[in-house]
Amino acid sequence: MKKLVTCFLLGSFMFYSCAEEDQPPVDNFVPLPWDHPLIFDYGYTVDSYLLLTTHMYVSNPFKEVKDRTLIVAFASTAGTSDDLVYQLSPLADEYDAIVVSPQIDVFFDKGWTPYDQLIDSLIASEAVNADQVYLSGYSSGAGSAFRKGIEYGKEKIFGLLLLATGRAVGTFDEKRTWSELPKLCQCTGTIDFTYEANKLLHENLLQYGVDAELIEVPNYGHGDMLSKDYLEQQIECFEFLNSN
Repeated sequence: MKKLVTCFLLGSFMFYSCAEEDQPPVDNFVPLPWDHPLIFDYGYTVDSYLLLTTHMYVSNPFKEVKDRTLIVAFASTAGTSDDLVYQLSPLADEYDAIVVSPQIDVFFDKGWTPYDQLIDSLIASEAVNADQVYLSGYSSGAGSAFRKGIEYGKEKIFGLLLLATGRAVGTFDEKRTWSELPKLCQCTGTIDFTYEANKLLHENLLQYGVDAELIEVPNYGHGDMLSKDYLEQQIECFEFLNSN
């Protein structure tokens, strides 16, 4: 009898061991693996999240950092995120917003995962109003915002503010994917070398049913778009993005 019980227990153990081996591995991926929490100090700050140098600007020190409008901005591959945060800070002041710009890795050796995780963490923070999240970018960084806008879609992103959008943006797209784009506003200078490409992109967006606007900055070239001197046009873009 003892021998029978022993065989039964041994058989049961082997069965469950095999069954466990056949199970797929448990996914222990943690989507927000920060070595320290996101810190929202007023004014201009810089920190490192997931090895991304991240510049940030928090407007209005007289208002609690809670349920704020969020603008995530991508610099061009040749530009720097601190320049872009500096450029967008007057707009943030107008809307009591937070601007966050992770430095783009020129060759994207890190892939998009850390950028996606940063954005997810920002949206999950009580500092941010998840219904007022915008993507922005300058030059090729506007192209990055455009791509992420398609990927994230209208459920996650409220609007896109694209500054001096690069010439190749949208050229090789399967344009049926544009149906996922949230409301979009391009802001470009009239003497920018990308001006004609921006006008063509705008026409194509309208043709494919995207709710889009093109705001022109008179006598501005490509490099001029990294300045604080066209706040009026940026506000016009934001008013369009927030209109019904």
